[in-house]
Amino acid sequence: AYHTATRRLPPHLETSLDTISALVHSTQGHLETSLDTINALVHTTQGHLETSLDTVNALVHATQ
Repeated sequence: AYHTATRRLPPHLETSLDTISALVHSTQGHLETSLDTINALVHTTQGHLETSLDTVNALVHATQ
């Protein structure tokens, strides 16, 4: 579902989502709740993620 959503996004957003994906793998699943939130965000915004990605970025920094 994650990569399916990524394919629907404009190219300039794919890099940001790839970064999130890398974060998923590097944390070995310790961010499951946060990632559920990100996944829901991707689907509900239908690709309009400029503002939402700022929220995700804040979330990423908060979990480090």
